[in-house]
Amino acid sequence: DMSKAINVTKLLARKIRSRAGDIPIYFFTPYVKFTSENREICEAGNFIYSNVLSEQMAKFLMSNIQVLVVNDGHWNYSGNRHAGEILSKYFKSIGGIVPSGQRHSYDHQPFEQD
Repeated sequence: DMSKAINVTKLLARKIRSRAGDIPIYFFTPYVKFTSENREICEAGNFIYSNVLSEQMAKFLMSNIQVLVVNDGHWNYSGNRHAGEILSKYFKSIGGIVPSGQRHSYDHQPFEQD
């Protein structure tokens, strides 16, 4: 059931956020499908959601630019290259992953069991 899967994923997103503290977490997907569900999960975990990848990959597919392995759904070499370029441009446009001058402490303790 989709609602159960979303609730479990939202719980995981909250655990990830708790573990990560104030470290920015970015969420990208190559698919336009499930946009509202992805936004809901991102909201639960206070993740930064961007549809830049899904919008661009959809444009490639609509333009018959082959970015997927035939009959597979995974990206081919071209798809991986395009995704890397799209994400690189995105992060350059927002000033990087972590705003300059900001540093985060990385706590590598394992998740606590609930």
